[in-house]
Amino acid sequence: MDVDELDLALVHALQTAPRAPWSAVGQVIGLDAGAAARRWRRLVDERLVWATVMPSVESAHDAPIGAAVEVECAAVDLERVGGQLAEVPWILTVEQVSNRSSLLLEVVGLETTALARRAQAEIGRVDGVARVMVYPVAELFGEGGAWRLDAISPAQRARLLQISPSSGARRRPTPSSLAAITQCLRDDVRMPIATLARTCGWSESTARRKLDQVLGTGALRLRVDLAQPATGFPLTFTSWWRVPTDQITSAGTAASQLRSTRLCASLATGHANLVTGSWVRDLAGMRNVESELTTRLPEATLLDRALTVRSFKRGGCLLDHHGRTRGVVHIEL
Repeated sequence: MDVDELDLALVHALQTAPRAPWSAVGQVIGLDAGAAARRWRRLVDERLVWATVMPSVESAHDAPIGAAVEVECAAVDLERVGGQLAEVPWILTVEQVSNRSSLLLEVVGLETTALARRAQAEIGRVDGVARVMVYPVAELFGEGGAWRLDAISPAQRARLLQISPSSGARRRPTPSSLAAITQCLRDDVRMPIATLARTCGWSESTARRKLDQVLGTGALRLRVDLAQPATGFPLTFTSWWRVPTDQITSAGTAASQLRSTRLCASLATGHANLVTGSWVRDLAGMRNVESELTTRLPEATLLDRALTVRSFKRGGCLLDHHGRTRGVVHIEL
């Protein structure tokens, strides 16, 4: 995939501040505004980058909203079942893995037991599915939307954060405002304030205030992704760990701080009570990550690992066999 260092810096800048003006983005990475916008458009047209709107924990009233799901099905059904499940709005991620089970999913919902019932019932009735195992997430320590390319410096990142809506205690957006802004940003994460105001029937000052409310309170998160092969870390592997109960929080925090970690969560059920997902350059990198985790988590036992051999969907985005986007399934809780 034809991606250079400036492309990576551009994507990292927009991961940091997805709605930053092109003038600010360009200034931070050493381009003029027009050149930055043209690079982004080229990456979008080549289906190498995409931006999506993600509901946050806050928008789900702080209820547990995640679960890992293992789906077993015959090899002959993998492509069809994976593709079918990828179209489901409350299934965030669908991966074909090398062992343990045929497919590994991340699912989201508003309540733990309802989500578990839904997963078992709706996934279980898909033709070709033999078994569905649901493991509710007890605590999320790290997730893919927070992973960064490491292509800009901390100082550059700080400059971009200065122009982003700040988090903190603010008045919650009304449901109608949240719904209207969600729909607009689904159409275009970088929709100009003037267009947002016109679409929603607000003044520009009202649109700006409501948007800052939505983003500043975390009611919505904007996520920017790059096709995995273009990141320099083409392999994904998932590890399952058993950690003493009183060390789960410290173990999850330590594991989530590794550069390679894309996902880290404690699980409420199952033999494993901690799962990590990592992106690495090669199989040697996988061994290095496990060695580092073992060093950081001396009381943890590695139970199993699996290599991802096909990603059907990541963070709500449908992927082709080469990891490029082929569309978005908007998340519905």
